[in-house]
Amino acid sequence: MLTYNIDNSSRYPLYEQIYMKIKKDISDGKLITGEKLPSKRELAKHLQISIITVENAYAQLLAEGYIYSQEKKGYYISDITKVMYSQMPEKKCQQIAKERKEYFIDFVSNAIDVQGFPITIWSRLVREILSKENQKNILRSAPSQGLYELREAISKHLYQFRGMDVKPDNIVIGSGTEYLYNLLIQLLGNDLVFAVEDPGYA
Repeated sequence: MLTYNIDNSSRYPLYEQIYMKIKKDISDGKLITGEKLPSKRELAKHLQISIITVENAYAQLLAEGYIYSQEKKGYYISDITKVMYSQMPEKKCQQIAKERKEYFIDFVSNAIDVQGFPITIWSRLVREILSKENQKNILRSAPSQGLYELREAISKHLYQFRGMDVKPDNIVIGSGTEYLYNLLIQLLGNDLVFAVEDPGYA
């Protein structure tokens, strides 16, 4: 059974402390590939914390590819060699000419951080989807409100990490922020005040 010291006075939430400790044990080889993790209920009881705390920690590890789940079986340690390889710094050849220093900070709000994007996890999930039997559904037009599975995943994420109880039916997926803002104004009128996420795109 995993035993960790939990600091209630830490600036890190309890779930993040559990997440970081398990992640370190995986990286250090204390937890090996294929090893089964204790159930959420067992670990919560052992550490005397809530099940939702363990659930959030497992969800973060799952999202980053450090563990994987099997239906009705539990959570297991992933082979993280690919994940760790993707995080290794690129080795550069020695520069003969004097290297010019450039300082660049991208403040564009609607851009994606390429360096922080989990490309390894993304590629694995794409392969899983393409290998499934329902490949014929991939090229079909998406529902006007967006794929239900995606809206359901967003709903769960908002509840687990933001404490927001948003139903999938209240979520609309669009092809771009400007397009969705335009739709909202058409639907609700331009005489209202709207609240947007910060940072966001406006």
